Amino acid sequence: MNTERLLLRRKLIDFLYATCPDLTEALKSTRHVYPGTQGPYHREDSVWSHTLLVLQSALEQEDYGMEHILCALVHDFAKPHTAVVRPAKQGPGKRYSFHEHGPKGTQAAVDFLTALRHSWPDVVTDGEIARIAACVSSHIAFYDLDNARDALRFCNGDTLYCASLLRLLYCDNQGSILDPETPTFAKNQKLLESTRALLATLPEQTQGEELTRGPGLHLVCGPNAQARRIFCEQASQGRIILDCPPADATGARDECLVTTREGFPGRHQELIRKTAGEGLFISGTLCSRRPRRSLANILHDMVPEAPITCTFVLSPSEAPWIPEVPKPSARDGLPHPVPSLTMPCMLHEPKLAGTRIVLVCPR
Repeated sequence: MNTERLLLRRKLIDFLYATCPDLTEALKSTRHVYPGTQGPYHREDSVWSHTLLVLQSALEQEDYGMEHILCALVHDFAKPHTAVVRPAKQGPGKRYSFHEHGPKGTQAAVDFLTALRHSWPDVVTDGEIARIAACVSSHIAFYDLDNARDALRFCNGDTLYCASLLRLLYCDNQGSILDPETPTFAKNQKLLESTRALLATLPEQTQGEELTRGPGLHLVCGPNAQARRIFCEQASQGRIILDCPPADATGARDECLVTTREGFPGRHQELIRKTAGEGLFISGTLCSRRPRRSLANILHDMVPEAPITCTFVLSPSEAPWIPEVPKPSARDGLPHPVPSLTMPCMLHEPKLAGTRIVLVCPR
């Protein structure tokens, strides 16, 4: 590794120590291996050791840019928050499990990367932060895929996003002291090789602004209402914006309302049917797959001929925790509550005609 990359490694780790001391300590104190176990995957002593190995792997690849290096650094930020002890998958004993550490680490990755950019202007772009966050959210689900076509559809046809996930998969494997004779390792290697070969035959493509320019129903999701509003105002170009779910008589909103058609008042159902041909924006939190898929099914039943697209709007936390960090729990190093942000995916949400992930930073 050349001197420039060595210096970059030092600067990134120094920044993490300085701005996220509680998170850094949590990564160090969270064990990867339950004492006395012989699991097939991780043999690194802690999440911190694993993170450094994955980062080292990314730095050693000469064709990896800053996006891929930063993705390696932040990909497991939520493991301390999600660590639980479970029975071993095979045989006696116990293991550590980190269920949903991808979706629950996405907001922390966005906050860290936007803080990094504030200190180092131009080190990473909005589009790269959005792609890194999508990789963090989706990396475990991506590893479970069977073939290259599914991998590309999982990434919504976005070849840059797919390439970034492949590079994270490679570094994650390199940074894990695992058993290479396990079926999972062989499966991941096959997915890497076949998807790389497929991408080599395709032009570079990422989902752009044209996704929301045409007719149809445009879902806009994300945890920050202000960021969603800013995106809708910029993208709608005067078309109607409908908040979902609509407020009830008391002014309260309940995301569960969208799981049935009755969640829409009759006037909104009529509005959806009338304006789908011109393009209608429907804004709601919809941060997990189940309510998003339910809403897409309802909308498809209402207007079966209208395409449905989805834009997931990421933004820094409304109460920033970097570098002035609110006191987190001692166990996980992340402030609470930790949102679970699951990126939209045409492979698992088949009613969607297209999706993208964007970053909006309200001022």
